[in-house]
Amino acid sequence: RDRRNELQRTDRRLVQREDALDKKTESLESRERSLEDRQKNIARLESEAQALHDRQQGELERISNLTSEEARDIIMDRVKKEAYHDAAVMLREIESHAKEEADKKARNIVSLAIQKCAADHVAETTVSVVALPNDDMKGRIIGREGRNIRTLETATGVDLIIDDTPEAVIISGFDSVRREVARIALEKLIMDGRLCSFEYELLQLPRPDLVLYLELPPDIAHTWIDRRTAQTGQVQDIHETDAHHLERSYQAALFAANYLDWKRICCYTEQHAACSVEQIAQKVWDETARALHLQ
Repeated sequence: RDRRNELQRTDRRLVQREDALDKKTESLESRERSLEDRQKNIARLESEAQALHDRQQGELERISNLTSEEARDIIMDRVKKEAYHDAAVMLREIESHAKEEADKKARNIVSLAIQKCAADHVAETTVSVVALPNDDMKGRIIGREGRNIRTLETATGVDLIIDDTPEAVIISGFDSVRREVARIALEKLIMDGRLCSFEYELLQLPRPDLVLYLELPPDIAHTWIDRRTAQTGQVQDIHETDAHHLERSYQAALFAANYLDWKRICCYTEQHAACSVEQIAQKVWDETARALHLQ
């Protein structure tokens, strides 16, 4: 009995498969017929489209009295004109860009020429020279601890440059009026000798027995200033941030020390490093004790 049931189930499955295959076959045949009909329809539409195109072309030729070759020539002429127009526009843009670049380079060349040639002109129009009777007068202009030169610069608004130029002081400033006022004032002070008596006779300041100049080059001093700023957060003032001002002040102080016979205390080592506070204090004490004959 089980064998018979199994055979019956197998027969049913085979019948179902045959039915499914028949349905698929019918579906494929239907699809094939549909594709054939569509191809025929497409071929018919292509034929109609070609016929319509031929009729339209013939109608256009009849209306315009032009053949297809003549129409092609007209179109080519139009395309050529448009190409020429586009090329002309592009050429104008290229010329405009080239002109802008040329103007920019010309301005750059002119500015470089001005920079190279303006130095002499600026020197002539921003600098005045005051003649001195002798180089000893430079130390008097500087004054004790640079007091005289600072006072003159503050009062006149110019910079006094005292360097190794023999028997001359340079007055620098953009304002010609201030520069001329400073020149006249300095010449009068030199003539009436008040530079000699300004501190000790006019201000009644006692003459020093000893002036100690603590010498420290600007590069080492600036290292100390940066270290102080990093440790304390104290903002550097306008003089401390101006490396040129520090160098000028250093050279002026060296000049004053040489002419006014100040005692120079070297505050840096042979390795170009700053001495410690204890080392500087010891050097100051040694010079002071020597001046007071304590050693």
